[in-house]
Amino acid sequence: MSGAYPSAGFDLANVAIQANPYPAYAWLRAHDPVHRLAGVPMWVISRHAEVEAVLRDPATYASDLGMHVPLMSMVMKDARDHTRLRQTVTRAFTPRAVAHLEPRIREVAEALLEAAPERMDFVQVYANPLSVTIICEMLGVPLDQRDAMNRHARDALLASFAATGMGSPDLLAEAQVGLTQLMAILDAAIERHLAAPTDNIISTLVAEEARGTLSREELRNLCALLLIGGHETTANMIASGAYVLAETPSLWARLKADPALIPRFVEELARLRPPLQRIARRATRPVTLAGVDLPANALLMLFPGSANRDTERWADPDTLDLARDARGHLGFGTGVHTCPGAPLARLEARIAFEVLLARSEGLRFDPAQRPIPIAGYAAGNLGWNILPLLRTKAGPSLMPPTPDPTPDLFDPVCAIVAESLGIDRAEIAADTCAKNTPEWDSLAHLMILDALEKRFAVKLPRRAAYTAKDVGELAALVATTRDAG
Repeated sequence: MSGAYPSAGFDLANVAIQANPYPAYAWLRAHDPVHRLAGVPMWVISRHAEVEAVLRDPATYASDLGMHVPLMSMVMKDARDHTRLRQTVTRAFTPRAVAHLEPRIREVAEALLEAAPERMDFVQVYANPLSVTIICEMLGVPLDQRDAMNRHARDALLASFAATGMGSPDLLAEAQVGLTQLMAILDAAIERHLAAPTDNIISTLVAEEARGTLSREELRNLCALLLIGGHETTANMIASGAYVLAETPSLWARLKADPALIPRFVEELARLRPPLQRIARRATRPVTLAGVDLPANALLMLFPGSANRDTERWADPDTLDLARDARGHLGFGTGVHTCPGAPLARLEARIAFEVLLARSEGLRFDPAQRPIPIAGYAAGNLGWNILPLLRTKAGPSLMPPTPDPTPDLFDPVCAIVAESLGIDRAEIAADTCAKNTPEWDSLAHLMILDALEKRFAVKLPRRAAYTAKDVGELAALVATTRDAG
């Protein structure tokens, strides 16, 4: 940054910094890693070592900031309340519940891209509707209210920031309208699932209320928090990834040629451009941090997006490196407040890019419009309000042509699928798939692939095997792989 920057000071309300905070982060790390904000008793923390140390010491650095922000009920609590609320959410986000969503996430992503025009706002056409559809289904909200939930999530985020006293009364009043409407939708969903529980997260939470683990207010606020965390941040990460792919054709080509690298791409995105850029803490006693003495009750604003680019932690940290060991990044936090929805965010992002790359030949910026980053008061998030892109759809499917499976192959494949799913062989036909067979979830799909490879002594191509739609395609894939070997 220029030499004038230190005298200008670091201003959280600076829209230019909100839209692109990384030059400011670099200056802070180099010159003032524990920086006192002008006019308020708050310090911003920018280096990896200090941010991680604060997050891993909840006794010294409390999440309870001494203010009432209902929507952030779990985020701004400490043990014991935090432990109780987090255990409730963790039970709802079991590995089985998350893994079970994979076929549905893929189905939604494919449908969105099938309907997408060549010229599109990527945020509104793909990233937002994908993430909000999944979280709405998890929360039992009807899909015809998806667009409303999309709008209300941003209002709820604005309201939560404004409630800390850092926003204007006008902003709070404006956001409160959307927050009230959001809560009305969630209240209706809670009552429906109280009367008729189903196998989703909101039913799990409603059951916790019935057992007395949660109050109704806590239940409502947790649902709203899950909507924000499960939608806004995930959509921002997917949009950020699309921006990176559009500006880096060589990366697009590499991932398209080797989709197995996509999980590494997602992890580097979470490090390089974490959707959540601010985490607040309060010192419970006088402490010294990086040589700076802080009084008791000092408010700290942690910058994980800065910590993740610390040259003391990673070599060449501003570069997206698919070979990097990104473990230890703070994109999803760390310690007792690590984001419980991180497995879902990783899963959604991975599938979003798998489908995008498989169904597209290219992605580039629209020269007729410019991207508009998220800025303004709610820019504790990093992403794009508008991301105009031109997408070239893929040609014919890369799946090998489906031959008529010979009886000597098709019948054993059907038997293996039936055995893997634990259902009768008579229920298996060429069009049997995850959409029409409840037992066929993502884990079962992996079991089927493993059994087919062992039975026929083949190594199925990963991309084709993961995207095979039904038993007929699986049988054709086995036949093609066996004949090629």
